[in-house]
Amino acid sequence: MTLVTRPLEPDCSGDVPPPEGIKCLPFSLETFRLISKHLSIHSGISRVVNRADVGVISTAEVETRFSSLPSLGLSGPFMLQLTVWLIRGLVYHCRSSNMWEGDLALSVTHCVKSESTFGMLFGCTTRIQEEVINRLRFAREAIRHPLLLPGIFVELERNRHVKDLVEKQILSLETTISDLTSPGDAIPPSTEDTISLWLDTTALRNGLTNWKEQIRELICHLDEIALRQEEQAHGPPKAFSTDSSAYARTIMLANTSRKIRSRLTSVVREYEESIRDCNMRIEGVAMATQLLHAKTNLEIAVDAKRDGKRIQNISLFSVIFLPSMFVATIFSTDFFNWFPGRGEAMISPHIWILFTFCLCVSLAFLIGYVLVSSRISCIRKRQFIQRRCDVFV
Repeated sequence: MTLVTRPLEPDCSGDVPPPEGIKCLPFSLETFRLISKHLSIHSGISRVVNRADVGVISTAEVETRFSSLPSLGLSGPFMLQLTVWLIRGLVYHCRSSNMWEGDLALSVTHCVKSESTFGMLFGCTTRIQEEVINRLRFAREAIRHPLLLPGIFVELERNRHVKDLVEKQILSLETTISDLTSPGDAIPPSTEDTISLWLDTTALRNGLTNWKEQIRELICHLDEIALRQEEQAHGPPKAFSTDSSAYARTIMLANTSRKIRSRLTSVVREYEESIRDCNMRIEGVAMATQLLHAKTNLEIAVDAKRDGKRIQNISLFSVIFLPSMFVATIFSTDFFNWFPGRGEAMISPHIWILFTFCLCVSLAFLIGYVLVSSRISCIRKRQFIQRRCDVFV
């Protein structure tokens, strides 16, 4: 097993900018080719690594060219001898999405006959290295299982998705919902921030859904392997034969397959729960936004109603005041003496006629306005009821 870390300082000496993420290796190309040759790394890893935006787990059964490690020969000084053979192998390529920080890639080649596994994990950090080493140290008999390393990769991605990304995103969504629904004069978050958070959460939900489907395909592949192991295990070993140890290994691998399948199924359930949590928070943000809009519309309606009442009062005052002004313009010259002479009164003693006439005219206009308005309202109400009855009929 080779754990490839991320380089701390990529080589920027050339004209071509260095690759980003797991595409940037901490060693030279020749070293990578040498490691790939002796660990029988399948060439399909390059295609999987370049497919960076979507997580993928691919499985394949190939005829792999295996070679032994170089050793010093006896026929000459410093002569290297390589033992090469062709044998059936299982190849697994795992790639996590680079939409979020901490993406990984894994290439595994498992030799079915010798039950040996070669793997290379790209994009490791110190924490990931320690976790992988500890899991391999306590694997025991499961070290022979072909899906041990892909299972570890799924566990690493589970920690990254569920513990880091989902919890952080849910906290941001709950904060946004609280800000949108908080009473008082608190300033709600901006539309750009809310839309950006919604897009990030939707992308995370889609990524979790895609990765969950990849794990389900891995479970289906595990079922095929377990079926083969069960078929081999059901046949009892021959007496006085060396097949008893192989039979015991087959039983052990079958038990390991059941354990791995149980764990992968639990991981799928956790992903489904995380997806439901994301959906619930997304719907919560949508509902909080609708409530905020409803609250704003209610405030607008209340203000409009208040303004309407003010306009109604002004109109009512105009109905009373304008006729009075009309009458005043007619009688003003007779009831008021603006330049009285000696012994003359400024206001005529018949001023009561002006007020009486103004009051009568205003009441006449007001009564006419009320009667006409009530009549129009009743007509509209009857028309509305008639339309509803026609619809139900």
